[in-house]
Amino acid sequence: MASRKSGFRTRECNSCRDTEGGTPAAKMEVKTSLLDNMIGVGDMVLLEPLSEDSFLENLKNRFDHNEIYTYIGSVVISMNPYRSLPIYTPDKVEEYRNRNFYELSPHIYALADEAYRSLRDQDKDQCILITGESGAGKT
Repeated sequence: MASRKSGFRTRECNSCRDTEGGTPAAKMEVKTSLLDNMIGVGDMVLLEPLSEDSFLENLKNRFDHNEIYTYIGSVVISMNPYRSLPIYTPDKVEEYRNRNFYELSPHIYALADEAYRSLRDQDKDQCILITGESGAGKT
């Protein structure tokens, strides 16, 4: 449920039905997000429950902790922080070189390294699509 202050708020479910027999379940609290006091989930594929609310709340939590990259499987979502972050250093490049895609926190360097290694080692064509609003920081 939308909230101007935090983006989302807790709801209460008074007439929920269980999935087995369709009988009313006990009164329960349904949280829009299970990510309170967390940085968030690095790969949306692992997000439970997956809903529009939890998706957006996860992105917000990660952004609030300067985690501007989030995966959806092998897709990378990037949010422009509109300020410099110390995440584009030569040391960071080396940190992601030859590492498993999911071994470290989501980063564009992981995607670039994975594409390069697939091209080099498996001779597989690669395609990286970058899309976003004008002025959003794609360059």
